[in-house]
Amino acid sequence: MHENQWLIGSGEMANAIRNFNWSDTPLGPLHDWPPPLRFSVNNMLARPLPTIINWGKELTHLYNDAYKEIARDKHPQAFGVSALAPWPEISDTIRDPNSRVLDSGESIRVDNRRFQITRTSNELEDAWFTVTCSPLLLETGNPGGVLVTLTDCTELMESRDRLQVLAEHVPAAIAMFDREMRYIAASQRFITDHRLSESGLIGRSHYELFPELPERWKEAHQRCLAGATERCDEDPFQSADDMTQWVKWEMRPWQTHSGTIGGVLFFTEDVNTQRRKEQNLREAIDSREEFISVASHELKSPLTSLELQLDLLHRTLSSSTSHARKKSRILSKAAKSSARALSQLAGELLDLTRIRAGMLELQPSPMDLREAAAQVIERLARSAKEQGSTITLHGEEPVIGRWDPTRINQVLSNLVSNAIKFGNGKAIHVRISSDLAAGYVQISVQDHGIGIAPEMQENIFECFQQATPSHRIKGLGLGLYIVRQIVEAHGGSIRVESKLGQGSTFTVALPITAEGKS
Repeated sequence: MHENQWLIGSGEMANAIRNFNWSDTPLGPLHDWPPPLRFSVNNMLARPLPTIINWGKELTHLYNDAYKEIARDKHPQAFGVSALAPWPEISDTIRDPNSRVLDSGESIRVDNRRFQITRTSNELEDAWFTVTCSPLLLETGNPGGVLVTLTDCTELMESRDRLQVLAEHVPAAIAMFDREMRYIAASQRFITDHRLSESGLIGRSHYELFPELPERWKEAHQRCLAGATERCDEDPFQSADDMTQWVKWEMRPWQTHSGTIGGVLFFTEDVNTQRRKEQNLREAIDSREEFISVASHELKSPLTSLELQLDLLHRTLSSSTSHARKKSRILSKAAKSSARALSQLAGELLDLTRIRAGMLELQPSPMDLREAAAQVIERLARSAKEQGSTITLHGEEPVIGRWDPTRINQVLSNLVSNAIKFGNGKAIHVRISSDLAAGYVQISVQDHGIGIAPEMQENIFECFQQATPSHRIKGLGLGLYIVRQIVEAHGGSIRVESKLGQGSTFTVALPITAEGKS
């Protein structure tokens, strides 16, 4: 048999193999090639997919006609030399898998691998390939070379990247999965709503990221992969940290160019806010009757007292005796006290309606927090004295910032008034301090009175909640609720520390500049 007769085919690469001077290569003359290599070459030439043979430790490079489209300007220089020579920019990427196959005799497959290569005009470009490396065995059973099959995925991956860019900027929560429920693309809203990390998301399994996913959702995925469309308007999802997230979702299959189902499109909408609004509405309706009853009772008492006192005052003033005038002053003082109580209740009710309507607006302006505290203490000093308490203001330096003076005065007045009411006639301490580096100031009001039970502290800042049984201290239970709303509208926070029989300390933290939130 002529030395070239074993070579089958008449294509360009078959003729190139026939005419190439192999004597100067590690393969040696064509007629000396071992039978396994001859068989593999004919098999390679007959394949429609881009196919390579890298033979021996030197990885001598042979390829078929389909591979020329991948090689482009590297052809024909890449033919008959080491596989590393034409691709210096990815030589390690080529060497490592080929060496592993030759050493182990086991096949390797890499899907959608990105390569940065130079194929045309010395311009570096991105290309994606699925690569399969299989051993070519000698008659001894040891690997003599590597058969490499390539599938060009560049167009697919570039389309996926374009889809990813589109998905990231869609103002909706959308994710695209393959048939194994691995992420292909996800919008920024989807990543945010489901508290995912954008880094490394693509290619990861949905089930790996959400191991607690309920079986009913996994079953819906499988139905979609079979062609169904699934949806739910309100579905609770219990996350791994025991948080319940309510979502509205729809999932449907997507198809490849060939018409087969390639995976699942998943649309979700976070409906937690909507559910909270509905819950708040239900709670508001439930508390309406209680509110009306309490408000009517609390407003009626000072009004009745005020009417009686004013009636007595009118009758007394009709007399001109000095004793009558003295008595009129006492009655007048009591009437003013009742009027103030009525005014406070009316103010709290008005603030409540503003808060419920989202209309608690701030009007920040420069003010001295210490001076404001001093004025409140001076105004309430008589009330404290009547209860047997003293009020001490700590902090001599001005604390300047931008807050709403009226609302901050309301916060200070409420906290100091509460300290007087619940302080059991003991000393009260008001402290004003600032941390300029952190950008915050702190107000603390401390009493040594009856204290607050632990089970009451959690809800003390909620609407209609009182620190003591309602028969002991009258009120609507709105004061601290309004205080918290004012503080949070300033971007601040409030907390309480208390022990029964030892007193309470309310601490307010405020940013030095408030922007007037509502």
